[in-house]
Amino acid sequence: MKNLPFILIALLSSCAFHTGNVSTGSHIDCPLVYIGFGSAATSKLFGLGGLEKDALILLAKKDLYQKFPYKKGIKLTNLSVDYKNSFLLFYSRTLVTVSAEVYDCNEYQKDTSRLSEKIIELPLINGFIVGESILHEFAYYPDEKKYAKGILKKHLSNNKVLIDYIDGNKMKVNKKTKYETLFKTTKYATNRSYFGFEVGDTSTFQSYNSKTLEKKMKKCTVLGLNIDKIYIEYVKDNGENKKLALDKLMLKK
Repeated sequence: MKNLPFILIALLSSCAFHTGNVSTGSHIDCPLVYIGFGSAATSKLFGLGGLEKDALILLAKKDLYQKFPYKKGIKLTNLSVDYKNSFLLFYSRTLVTVSAEVYDCNEYQKDTSRLSEKIIELPLINGFIVGESILHEFAYYPDEKKYAKGILKKHLSNNKVLIDYIDGNKMKVNKKTKYETLFKTTKYATNRSYFGFEVGDTSTFQSYNSKTLEKKMKKCTVLGLNIDKIYIEYVKDNGENKKLALDKLMLKK
């Protein structure tokens, strides 16, 4: 019995393994607009399932190219594939994400003076624009996350950004953080093609009641977007409005 707590911890613990590869494409002398991506996933319970999808990389690639249908001057190169294998008790999930650099040669052809520029300021990086309003996800308590309104101040790199926001103590914070902690809250021309959804879209997802063990399909409204997750609002069975962040693959278009 002394080992029971350790056994329970081992059974209830989840883990994930990440792998990936990159294929180098041709060099393109045009502005890099953003990093596009497509994804596909399959799940198994007790080792069963996953038969409804034959080729996850192919499906993820189709998802990518559906977001970026052929347009003259828009070029995709340097594709990469990332695999995430998650395990929890008897449940496992494999997520494949195919990403590519998206270049816009239309604007480049209009302004040939860019050939001499050493630094090109990108107006849109990871779907976000400097100066726009955002929601920032931060840890309020060790096991709780809060979402605060803020402003994107500056792009620092391909995965870091500088923001201002008001924390749980109503203090203004100037912070360097990752794009994955941000949610875009403004409507923009590229939202649907880049994130797969638009702010204000209505959708459905499967909710789970831990007390009754009941699953229900719920209608929801999209309030925020980022590459992996979507921040939504929906009405609980007791009539209370609930906001939370979900993996975007959990939403049904």
